[in-house]
Amino acid sequence: ALLRRDPRFRPFRDWLNLQTELGICHRQEFVSMVPPYFLNVQPTDSCLDMCAAPGSKTAQIVESLDKEQGMVFANDTDPRRCRTLVHNLQKVGTQNVLVTSQKAQTYNSNGVLFDKVLCDGPCTGDGTLRKNAVAGSKFSPKNAGSLHGTQRRILQRGLELTKVGGYCVYSTCSMNPIEDEAVVNSVLLETKGSVEIVD
Repeated sequence: ALLRRDPRFRPFRDWLNLQTELGICHRQEFVSMVPPYFLNVQPTDSCLDMCAAPGSKTAQIVESLDKEQGMVFANDTDPRRCRTLVHNLQKVGTQNVLVTSQKAQTYNSNGVLFDKVLCDGPCTGDGTLRKNAVAGSKFSPKNAGSLHGTQRRILQRGLELTKVGGYCVYSTCSMNPIEDEAVVNSVLLETKGSVEIVD
């Protein structure tokens, strides 16, 4: 906030914005970097980002891939958000990215299975309170409960699309156990031991 308001920082802010637009640097919140980190993307991996827009996590995945062998499918259910996704990915390079617009919970990959799948799904966003005060005023347990089924279906579909031995990471920007631990636990119980949580 200080960087945006203080006129002394305007030259630096303008320079930083230009570098970002040129694709020389990519700004991303630290907490947004954590889920792709745990995917442990290797240069030749095939990856799926099920809820990709606006694209910072996808860009982080792309940076780990070999431009000739690795690939990522970047999906978002909203075509307008896909336009933002494409715009942001063009800054880091998109020669090994396929952007799709489907519902994550019924994603059709035409038989393609992935080494790494990121399920950073829709949520109430109560974990963003420090930067988004509106999230607090909009939060209600009912909203969190209403998203639980969708979040479960997204994770289930993500696991179905993960190759045997691959990684599927589930994350939200919520701190509510109904949206996080309860989703993971209920889906794990249904897999009957075919999926395990790794440290």
